[in-house]
Amino acid sequence: GNQEKREIRLDQASTVTVELDQNLPQPIQIKTKEISSNINRRVLVYGWVDSIRRQGKKLMFINIRDGSGYLQCVCADKLCQTNHALLLSPESTVCIYGVINTLPMGKIAPGGVELICDYWELIAL
Repeated sequence: GNQEKREIRLDQASTVTVELDQNLPQPIQIKTKEISSNINRRVLVYGWVDSIRRQGKKLMFINIRDGSGYLQCVCADKLCQTNHALLLSPESTVCIYGVINTLPMGKIAPGGVELICDYWELIAL
């Protein structure tokens, strides 16, 4: 049943690893309210998961909040295939690294921007 499928998925996910790329620019730690002044910069944001939307196996949108606002984070490929990505749930605590981009036309997210994630860590489920 579903439980078996979930266990198989978690088992497969345990082989997927993601590492912080030391060659990328050093991130600036910011609060979500500071996103609009950090467009196109690599940042690091700590927060709580407000909602998660998964699209197939290769795309996941995480909305996080940190007390100052909200931010939509986009995780693709391996970043949404790890054990932690499958276990992630609302109210989990995370830190997310990535570049703040303005949204493509017709897309909507808090502040009109999204963070394109290059690495993230689960701090607490």
